[in-house]
Amino acid sequence: MSYNEQRELVQLEKELEYYEKRKKDINELFDNKDIPYYEVRKLSEELGDVIKQIERIELRRMELQSNM
Repeated sequence: MSYNEQRELVQLEKELEYYEKRKKDINELFDNKDIPYYEVRKLSEELGDVIKQIERIELRRMELQSNM
């Protein structure tokens, strides 16, 4: 693995940590039964985006790790 790929892998790990935490935070907000509909809708869209980012990061991480 090249130096740049190693750096990318480290960066991906940081991004993954951020998105996993955001996903957890959003899911905790859904536990609030008093949350207004518009907020649920907004959070649902954000959660979809977060999940896509997690999938993108995991795919790239697997690609990099397969080159080791």
